[in-house]
Amino acid sequence: MSEFMNNNETVELTSSAKQLALRLQAHPNISARVLSLLDIVENRDRMDETASGTELSIVSELQKLGKDGVHLTFVM
Repeated sequence: MSEFMNNNETVELTSSAKQLALRLQAHPNISARVLSLLDIVENRDRMDETASGTELSIVSELQKLGKDGVHLTFVM
């Protein structure tokens, strides 16, 4: 297993987490979308947003992720 630092704490990566990280490295647009989704889920910069607004933000980001995925599928 690999290790990385998270909030000054060493965290061990499982083999599936390591595989995910490597695969996301190969697709920067997808990686950026996943990070955006995590920002929404972790409520970064949205302290005053409602649950409904958060849901709409997630749906919007998932639609963008879907478009990026379709584009990759037919371009590759």
